[in-house]
Amino acid sequence: MPVATNIEIINDTWNADKFRATLASKLLSIGYAQEAASGNEAVFRINAPNSSTVKPRAFLRTVVEQSGNSIKFQAWMGDGASQLTLTPNAVPLFAAQTFNNALFINYNSDENFSIKWITFSSSEVALVCGCRPDNNTSLFSVGFLFPIVKPAWWPATALYAFGASNRDIPHFRLLPGNPFSPNYVDLSFHLANQPSGFNPGGRPDVNRRIILCSSVGSGFVGLTSTDFGTIAASGLPQLSLNSDSGQNWVNIRGGSWSFAIRVA
Repeated sequence: MPVATNIEIINDTWNADKFRATLASKLLSIGYAQEAASGNEAVFRINAPNSSTVKPRAFLRTVVEQSGNSIKFQAWMGDGASQLTLTPNAVPLFAAQTFNNALFINYNSDENFSIKWITFSSSEVALVCGCRPDNNTSLFSVGFLFPIVKPAWWPATALYAFGASNRDIPHFRLLPGNPFSPNYVDLSFHLANQPSGFNPGGRPDVNRRIILCSSVGSGFVGLTSTDFGTIAASGLPQLSLNSDSGQNWVNIRGGSWSFAIRVA
């Protein structure tokens, strides 16, 4: 089944308060529940369908605050080990292992601009992405992937949910305490050389299904359904709708290869 999606372009005079409220509404619309909110911070949780009953929920902590003419956005994933703080099993999603990680959405004072918001929701994904369509700038991607095939050796005590990393998902991220390492681990897409250019027919090829591999020891971590893949995205706008063999795909980023999702 293709992934349910919603695309909305909102033109506004953005600030941290408006962005925070819109982000929360988008997360709630795809099945997240809000655990708490205080000031600039909010904590959300969602069931991880392929996890054991020991740790069935993935937690997402967001901090959105104003920084001059920028919206400063930080996010962490966790397994709720210490409830709302998500520590000690928590990891930042937008940078290396530092709790000063942040994305900045920059704009001119009182600038009215558009943000393209797109949500993806299925038993394998719960994701919110955004870009500026006027200048084709990727802004953020936040949420989780729950691959349909889990290795038999995956511990029952470990959450099976992978966080989208960075603005445009060049990889996913595992929590600390995962089977490979006591630290967080990045997951790569299997192919050593991802296709970036169009084929001679002038269309972007799609590689269906993704094998996720650990950056530590190159171990196999999961396999998605055919609703996910990589697409040759050279020249494609961010978060654009593309047709391949009668199917619709959204590329998360442009300019090279991209993580892609098949949508209805």
